[in-house]
Amino acid sequence: MAVDLDEQLKGHLTVLAQQGIADNQRLAEHTLLAFQKDLFQGSQGKFGNVLAALNADDIRTQ
Repeated sequence: MAVDLDEQLKGHLTVLAQQGIADNQRLAEHTLLAFQKDLFQGSQGKFGNVLAALNADDIRTQ
């Protein structure tokens, strides 16, 4: 039985591509979580980032 190097290469490249996609999705999730954490921690002040949109002055102008 001869080894088809082209098929092996295609298989390896497919696996690498799938791993790259999974890594990118994990990175995107971690980045989003870090961003949300920063926003919510910032909202603990008098006018934080998240709650700034609910400022009474902002509501009156809408």
